[in-house]
Amino acid sequence: MPPVDEKQSTAPQSTVETGTTTTRTVEGHVWERSRRSVAWPLAAGVLGLAALGVGQGWPNRSSIENDLTERSTTALGTATADVSVSFEGRDGVVTGTVDTEADRARILDTVRSQNGVRVALDRIAVRTPGPTGTATQQPTVSPSPTASQSPAATTPAPTSTPAPTSTATATESPSTSPTPSASTTPGGTAGTVAPSAKLVVSTSGITLTGTMPDEAARDALVTAASAVAGEGNVTDRLTIDPDVAPGGLSALGGVLAGLGRDADATVTLDGGTLALDGTVGSEEARQAALGAAEAVVGDAAKVRDGLSVRSDSEATDEQDAVRAAIAELPKITFATGSATLTKAGRQTVRNVAEILTAYPDVEVQVQGHTDDRGSDRVNRELSAARARTVLVTLRGLGVERDRLTSKGFGEAKPAFPNTTAKNRAKNRRVVFEVRG
Repeated sequence: MPPVDEKQSTAPQSTVETGTTTTRTVEGHVWERSRRSVAWPLAAGVLGLAALGVGQGWPNRSSIENDLTERSTTALGTATADVSVSFEGRDGVVTGTVDTEADRARILDTVRSQNGVRVALDRIAVRTPGPTGTATQQPTVSPSPTASQSPAATTPAPTSTPAPTSTATATESPSTSPTPSASTTPGGTAGTVAPSAKLVVSTSGITLTGTMPDEAARDALVTAASAVAGEGNVTDRLTIDPDVAPGGLSALGGVLAGLGRDADATVTLDGGTLALDGTVGSEEARQAALGAAEAVVGDAAKVRDGLSVRSDSEATDEQDAVRAAIAELPKITFATGSATLTKAGRQTVRNVAEILTAYPDVEVQVQGHTDDRGSDRVNRELSAARARTVLVTLRGLGVERDRLTSKGFGEAKPAFPNTTAKNRAKNRRVVFEVRG
């Protein structure tokens, strides 16, 4: 048999490339066909898995958001119809309008306490009753040409624009001018309701409650309190009522300044009298507070002095005992990236509550801190949410509300340099500053 001439061979051939060298092999086409038959299914499988992962991920995220929204809304109940909750992942935003600061705090606490919620941002506005509001609207009384005109008269005089006044002044002697004189009412306004306020001052902050005649008076008092206690350490529970006479409310800030940051005192304005009770750091502080109190009511006889000067060593033993006891407790821990306490973290908070219950005169500020990973804004919000969670839990365990404040510092105050994973773990913490 003659030899086969490879050049003339009709056997199937294929090209195989290796590096930059190309060779042709008989039966090579069989390997090439097999390689392609394997590669295409593999590629299709990888793409399919990727698509499946994406397809499952989005519904799962949506399911979490819907679940958190539904549970938060259910927990709030129907009494908060003007408030809504939405979630992006586990981060919530609470928006709407409420009547009081107490409603706002309750709503935020409710949402933040839901299992799985990482943070809940506050976008809630507190209603400010205006002169046309139904709850606080001033009666409109036209100027009275005679003393016998009914206080409830609402028909305006044909020659003047009726000015707001109150029923207490509607039967006064007629004035030559159709507009009531500013001197007929306290403070030069139509308000005739005596102002009332209660200011609780402690080393952990100042709590303001009471009724102010307008936003300007409210803002002035909050600003004065912040100057004494520091930004973020003032709890504002003041409400607005246009019927309130301003009287000497503008001097209340001077009482706070006189008491000072280290006071443990209560200022009560009620029925035209002002009572000061508690302790202050020095006799100078006591005299300054009493002098400012007289300016509020206009008469020293209407000021009740219940202040005493505290000894420098008083209460320090209890404070030291609380610090030492808390220092022995395990670290308070949370679920990763959230403000939800772990089981061990909740037990530590219970132990703190027991310590504070044993020392009822001691006040603390709950302070939250994070490491430096993530944005500064997110870290501040997360640290504040964690501190708030601890505060709310302590209140639920029986610690009085006015003994507790909370604040989040984010990454601003690391205990250790954020240079190692171990140091970062130590910087993620909640601590208690004993203040009184």
